[in-house]
Amino acid sequence: MRVFPTYAFAFSDMEADIERRTISGGTALSGAEDIIGADGGGHVFAQFGEPYLDETELALAWKACADTLQGGVTPVIVPLGDLRHQFGRAIRVPRSLPWWSEAEYLTGDSGVALAADAALRAKTLSLTLEFLPAPLRAGMWLSIAHPTMSHRAYRIAEVVSQTGTAATITLSHPLREATTTGTTVEFHDPRCVMRLDGEMRSPSNMGYAAGSAIRFVEHFPATGGGYT
Repeated sequence: MRVFPTYAFAFSDMEADIERRTISGGTALSGAEDIIGADGGGHVFAQFGEPYLDETELALAWKACADTLQGGVTPVIVPLGDLRHQFGRAIRVPRSLPWWSEAEYLTGDSGVALAADAALRAKTLSLTLEFLPAPLRAGMWLSIAHPTMSHRAYRIAEVVSQTGTAATITLSHPLREATTTGTTVEFHDPRCVMRLDGEMRSPSNMGYAAGSAIRFVEHFPATGGGYT
């Protein structure tokens, strides 16, 4: 699957978060109100603003990406790394445009793996820590390359326990697919399979392409399907 070249466009602002939907169960005479989650745990979204497109190669790459993504028809892997909120470790950025390939975008050993099997919709993970630049903290993103659902992003809700070699964490939303012991957990440069939500426009301003803000939302394949 193609990888969207997030870092190549040098966006001036970026937001990745979990979109949730709730409904009210009604308000009792006492004034108490039950709020119920109606989203299965929510889904990941990412928004990017003000890309740098002053160079011809970048402007053309932006248009080529838009043509391939077709307003959300084609899923793509979107890197979500925010160095200030992860470990501050340098990320290796491929030079090819308009796309990066999965093979080209492989990162080095993350130093973290699952210490035990995790079931579908699990929200607690046991981890083996080989090396990390700093301790795990609530609010950090992570991703797992699932066998069928491919790369899925999660966020640490709570660090239950942590030593130099092991940790137990809870997740922001349920695991998208059952995953086995030894599977790599990516903390340095998390990513997620997503689809474009809207359009990628690039009007000209004083002769330069001025890319618009874009938004991606987590993509789910048809029931029983996966990704090749």
